[in-house]
Amino acid sequence: AVHVSWQFSIIEANREGDVQKMIDAYKSTEKPKETINLLTKKGGYGGFRYMTWGHAYGGEPNGQTMLHLAAREDNAQYPRRYEIAKTLFDLGTDMTIRDENDRTPRDVNKKLVDSVFPLSKWRTEHCLSWLQSRGKGLNYQEKWMLLFEMKGIRGPAVHHLADKDHFDKWISEQLSDLTKLGLPSEALDREMHVLLRIVKQLDEDNEIGRRFHKKSERRMKREKKRIADEKAAAEAKVAEEARLAAEEEERARIDAENAELLGGAPMVVRVLAAKDLIAADKGGTSDPYATVEILDPETGPLKLKVGKGRLRTETVKKTLEPAWKKCSFPFQRPPPGAVLKVTVLDDDLLSKDDKIGLAIVPLDTIEPGAAKFSEWIDLETGKGVKEAQGEVHIEIALAALEVGDGGEGGDPDAAPPPLAIEGQGDEDEGEETKFPPLAPPGGIPEGDAIEEGGILAASTGDAAPNAGD
Repeated sequence: AVHVSWQFSIIEANREGDVQKMIDAYKSTEKPKETINLLTKKGGYGGFRYMTWGHAYGGEPNGQTMLHLAAREDNAQYPRRYEIAKTLFDLGTDMTIRDENDRTPRDVNKKLVDSVFPLSKWRTEHCLSWLQSRGKGLNYQEKWMLLFEMKGIRGPAVHHLADKDHFDKWISEQLSDLTKLGLPSEALDREMHVLLRIVKQLDEDNEIGRRFHKKSERRMKREKKRIADEKAAAEAKVAEEARLAAEEEERARIDAENAELLGGAPMVVRVLAAKDLIAADKGGTSDPYATVEILDPETGPLKLKVGKGRLRTETVKKTLEPAWKKCSFPFQRPPPGAVLKVTVLDDDLLSKDDKIGLAIVPLDTIEPGAAKFSEWIDLETGKGVKEAQGEVHIEIALAALEVGDGGEGGDPDAAPPPLAIEGQGDEDEGEETKFPPLAPPGGIPEGDAIEEGGILAASTGDAAPNAGD
């Protein structure tokens, strides 16, 4: 890596108007308060290794502080002169240092320096420096400087002297000291006239600096807001990109999980387990299994099963917390309004199986293509279930809508295909039988009607026959 000296960094920061770079460069030195007042030297070396950028940046200045360079009118083309001057003052630049032409930074640019270092902040040494620069029209300049030093005159006092009445009163109070200092009485009128003129000029210059200060501060505020807004926008963009990337990653995970779970079917229901079931047998346990149905709330069971096999789990012997292995059931996409009904039963060898709980899940709540639904659902009472307790763990995965299914590119107003009613025959049969229309002549067969009491009363009939595993 190329080593860049702190001197060069400060010069570059001055030229670029980079306040933070300048602060960092000064802080990197062993003695920042002394470094701030190092002077340039003609030829390029000395306190600073000075690199010129043509005569527009000051050529080869000699004996100038960084504030001299920032204030020079021929460097006004470089950005953020006010910010740089303010920073250099805040870092501790000696405002009384004079360059090879006997000029202080204020002599180089009154408006800029007064905007960052107004008269109200001047101490006695600054008043003396000003009087040294601007009081050359006074025949007894050194006497006035001695008086200012002896009286400890500061900036606010000089500001009050701009008022002629106040000035005349102050002069009358100093006559004795002026005489002691050797100022002839016959020269006093002229000296007073010249001093009042340069004091008034100083006050006017300071007002110009004050206005420039307010204007610059407003500009800085706008600039800071713009930078803050740009930073916030950039951070928001990064955050949004991260959010979208996370969403895309999560979407890919969900798609992969659903693809594995669905296995090509439009919908898969899994009845994984149950817990805290009622003990239906004398031994204090049950032999639980579960059946699965898709129902239309108005017409009853729907024939949506995909493939062969019965819509029931295996029986798990002597337990109140079964975990079923044969638990995955593929279906066609359900129509709007359809619900999933899971019935938990106790398998009995010598009598009809007892229903020990029902669970209902409205399938409209399952978003196509979203992460699988996976919840423990409370078991409730219903037709054939006088008492129920415990929960059943159900998972539902629903494939994303394809074109033509009312998804993107499909017709959302297209009528769904005609519904079919689940048959009552042996579901292990490979052949599919034909089913009556939704509203056959004479109404729905009595055994399939949904009784008063709502969805929990819907069933394909009485408790499942004793079918074993």
